Amino acid sequence: MTGSGPRNAWLRMTDMMGLTEPGKKAPKPSRRALLFWTVLWSLTSFLWLTLTVMEFSRGTPDYLHLILTVISLVLAVAYLVMWWQSKKAQSGSNAA
Repeated sequence: MTGSGPRNAWLRMTDMMGLTEPGKKAPKPSRRALLFWTVLWSLTSFLWLTLTVMEFSRGTPDYLHLILTVISLVLAVAYLVMWWQSKKAQSGSNAA
């Protein structure tokens, strides 16, 4: 990619997703960002789980809420695993 000017928000986002500059590796998110997304998706999954349980207990199941619960849980676990890996990598680099 040509140009040495500052990267705007869109280009930084596409860089992070690996869509820009094919030969370049996307930078890893910070531990603080990973922790933020882990907490956010955990709270979201708790909200969807609460709504799903309430609807299923009333006898009017809404499967959209069930799907959103599963998606939120998967994202929360994925971010938690990435956070643990970054924590291990940081503790490993501190020990060396």
